[in-house]
Amino acid sequence: MAKYKKDQPTSFALGTTLVFELLKRRPSLAKRLYINSKQNRDETYASLLSLAKGNHIPVIENNEKIFRELSEKENCMAIAEFEKKEGKLSEDENHIVLVNPSNLGNLGTIMRSMAGFRFLNLAIIKPAADPFDPKAIRASMGAIFNLTVKRYDSFEEYEKEFRFIRIHGADDSGKEKKNLALRIILRKTYQEYEDAEGPRTHEVSVYSIRAERDVSSLPEGVTPDLI
Repeated sequence: MAKYKKDQPTSFALGTTLVFELLKRRPSLAKRLYINSKQNRDETYASLLSLAKGNHIPVIENNEKIFRELSEKENCMAIAEFEKKEGKLSEDENHIVLVNPSNLGNLGTIMRSMAGFRFLNLAIIKPAADPFDPKAIRASMGAIFNLTVKRYDSFEEYEKEFRFIRIHGADDSGKEKKNLALRIILRKTYQEYEDAEGPRTHEVSVYSIRAERDVSSLPEGVTPDLI
C-alpha cells in the first residue's frame, strides 16, 4: 500500500500544481511521476511529459491504485514521488527559525509566506511537524521546493552552527538583546520558544517588504504576522 511514512526517504507531491513546482524548481529530487488516466491529453499533460522527459524522470500512467491510496481528492491528476533532502542553510542570508511547530497546515502556510518574501532558509527545531509530509507540502502550495530546510535537535545546536551571525531582538525595555532569534523570526513561534525559558515580549520591525513571484498569492491570515 502506498502511504507516506515519516521515516522513509521519499515523500509525495499531490496534485498538478505541486508537481509542476517540484519539476521546475527541484527536478533532481523527483523519482517518479504518476499521471491519472483521467487527465486530459492537453497542454498540461504535454508539459508534464516534457518536464519529466527533460529530467529523465520515469512516467507511470497506468497506476490508479496510488491515486486512491494517497489522495482524498478525485480531481488529483498527477503525483510525484521525490527524495526528502535537507540542505545547508546559507551563511549570507536571513533565516526563519521555527521552534517546535506542531501543525502541518500552519507549517506549510509559513513556508508559502517565506517564499513570497524571499526568506529562503528555514531552520526547524525538533520535536516538530514534518515539513515533508504531503499535507504540509500541500499547504505550502509547493513553496517548500523554493526553500532550503534543515532540522535541528535543539535551538542550541542551531545557534552553535551560526554563532558568528549577529542575533537581533529586544526586551520590554527596548534594549537590544543578543542570542534570542536570528534576525527576523515569526512572532508567534518566537514567543513559543521564549515561553520555555520564561515569558517575555519581543517585537520585530520591518520597514519595507516586497513579495516575489515565487508564489501566486499570500495567505491573508499569516502575512500580517510577518510585519
